[in-house]
Amino acid sequence: TGTAELACGLMIDVTRLTPWAFDSIRKYEWNREKFRGHNLYGQTLGIVGMGRLGTWMARYGKAFGMDVLFYDPHVAKSRIAGCRKVSFRELLKRSDAVSLHAHLNKSTENMFSKTVFAKMKKSAYLINTARGRVVDEGDLLEALQKKQIAGYAGDVLADELKFDDDGFINHPMVKYAKNHTNVIIVPHIGGMTHESRSRTDVFIAEKLARHLKRKK
Repeated sequence: TGTAELACGLMIDVTRLTPWAFDSIRKYEWNREKFRGHNLYGQTLGIVGMGRLGTWMARYGKAFGMDVLFYDPHVAKSRIAGCRKVSFRELLKRSDAVSLHAHLNKSTENMFSKTVFAKMKKSAYLINTARGRVVDEGDLLEALQKKQIAGYAGDVLADELKFDDDGFINHPMVKYAKNHTNVIIVPHIGGMTHESRSRTDVFIAEKLARHLKRKK
């Protein structure tokens, strides 16, 4: 659940401007009006991909009193009461926040591109804890610059596997985020909790034990 929890946290942070409010405090400033954000209560959350993580995100959205919609061609009905399946077009049109939980494949690569951003609300926020390449980052940057959407928060970037060798000092999304208060990027930490890592280690160990047992 760590990734879904992070997605929810990013949704709060980007809509309430909490990272920048904290930066302001570290400069010994106390300016409440500068950081007037938006409620989640009463807003519409659109979830793309209603698998395990999308289902957890739906739970969190309902807990905040949000109207939850989802789009997933492989899921007929959500396990969370009150979540309604809609077309992709309707989800884009109605959602105040869109959270991505879809697997990366040929049909989802660059799924969020120029034409999609044009169909979203200008007040909408995009949350991406799925994969960087689900979003066309060039089109995303253009949509942010043109104010076609209100903001973006994610813990993935399309070319992040190259960063250890090449760095990312000139990455366009990172450069934009340094000078704007509507973009949050964190270094793929969705599953990086002590609890998640422990469960992963146990899962792998149990799977290996079953494999070795069958070999005997």
